[in-house]
Amino acid sequence: MKKIKHKIGLILNDDSPETPLKRKVGLFILFLILVSSFEVILESVVSLNLKYHQLFFGIDAIVSIIFSIEYILRLWTYRINGEKPSIKQRLSHVFSFYMIIDLVSILPFFISISVSSGYGFLR
Repeated sequence: MKKIKHKIGLILNDDSPETPLKRKVGLFILFLILVSSFEVILESVVSLNLKYHQLFFGIDAIVSIIFSIEYILRLWTYRINGEKPSIKQRLSHVFSFYMIIDLVSILPFFISISVSSGYGFLR
């Protein structure tokens, strides 16, 4: 399990060296960000939303799930090199700028499926 964790950490952590696989994963994440942004823009057009609501929801669900998996893996692989991080270091990582941005980007989807309508403005 430590080998898998280490390999994933090398791909997802910013302080690890650039590799072809790390570059491909980064480009894939960038592609998903663009797809998600484009989907939100198209969904804001009422006529398109009425016609393609299920498709937009499906795209949003897939992208949000992939981003959630990436977020969890980033938390799991924090500090793969060196000593085990303290609670303070882990909390500092969780509340770092980019981790908060990642969390804010995935929360609206999960809030929208767990709470009845009226929370679309969160997206």
